[in-house]
Amino acid sequence: MSQQIYSVSQLNAYIKQMFSTNERLSSLCVSGEVSSCKYHSSGHLYFMIKDSMGQIACVMFSSNVSKMDFELENGQKVLVYGYVQVYERDGKYQLYAATIEKQGKGLLFAKIEELKKRLAAEGLFDESRKKQIPEYATKIGIVTAKTGAAIHDIMQITKRRNPYIQLILSPALVQGETAPASICTALARLIKMEPDVIIIGRGGGSSEDLLAFSDESVVRAVAECNIPIISAVGHEVDVALTDFAADLRAPTPSAAAELAVFSLEDFLERRASLHVTLSYFMQSVLSQKRHQSERYFEKLLRVGPAGVLKEERAKRQLLLERITSAMQQKVTRDRHSLALLAGRLDAFSPVKRLSGGFAYVTRQDGSVLSSAEEACIDDRLQITLRDGNVLAKVLAVQKKGNP
Repeated sequence: MSQQIYSVSQLNAYIKQMFSTNERLSSLCVSGEVSSCKYHSSGHLYFMIKDSMGQIACVMFSSNVSKMDFELENGQKVLVYGYVQVYERDGKYQLYAATIEKQGKGLLFAKIEELKKRLAAEGLFDESRKKQIPEYATKIGIVTAKTGAAIHDIMQITKRRNPYIQLILSPALVQGETAPASICTALARLIKMEPDVIIIGRGGGSSEDLLAFSDESVVRAVAECNIPIISAVGHEVDVALTDFAADLRAPTPSAAAELAVFSLEDFLERRASLHVTLSYFMQSVLSQKRHQSERYFEKLLRVGPAGVLKEERAKRQLLLERITSAMQQKVTRDRHSLALLAGRLDAFSPVKRLSGGFAYVTRQDGSVLSSAEEACIDDRLQITLRDGNVLAKVLAVQKKGNP
């Protein structure tokens, strides 16, 4: 039996024709949660709407986008009015939106907000629980997909900043239903390896792609981790609950690597600067201690036995000099006084008187005859003159006033 053969474009055109003839698909109102929202440079709006069981791609052309009175964002609950049609080139169907009405925040977003409030009330996000990220970590653990952009970016940053840092990857699924359990297992495995700090996260994606990092089990595992942990989920605009539970949030995995990996160049420059500062300080301290030691040594010399003996010798020498000087002065004064007395005594010297014609008269018994009344007739006297003695006999005694 022969069968008709169609080309791909013919098949897509046929399916498009079927969609076009279906009245129900030509005018629809679909309720769902917005995700993967993107405003294109052409002015067109591309997004997806989803519920718990499925999702559908949507597009709104610029002519209709300009009529919207609000900006479409991920997580919003909306009503999309339009029609379903096949895009022949790609062979996929999508919802072409004519108007969009905002219904409020989506169910998933509401659930995350409720979980955030509950965990915050338990104190899991308190600043007092935050641990300090080590300034010089040498072993960094990473929980992310082993083939994703996140690990590639972290490795590139580490190679540039400090190639000597050890990176330990504990791979995990980062999206899908089994991702939360995989992340918790990878984190527990990494904790046993005792890294200095842990980076947990993934690259960018839609809101539903990041849901694993807002799962309660993952958030609690991050909060209870005894090792400092950096959360780096998606891009800067993306927020996951691990960002609140972690010790530090980084806007991207690359930024997390910048925070965790210290710059080797900066470290060497700082070490050199500290070496200069320390050397200067040590030289200053040594100089101060040297001067202090010299002062103590001088003081020790003064108060020690040698110093005391030296000081006593100096005192004794000074005292000896003073005594000698005083004795010399006294001898000089006494010599002068003696000279004066000698002069005076010389005036009364018997020898000098004898030289002037005077005589020294004694009796035979040696007693001095000092008065005429003491002489008796026939006394024998010895008269001492300057140049000899004369023996005499008293013939008469004449007193003053008698003839």
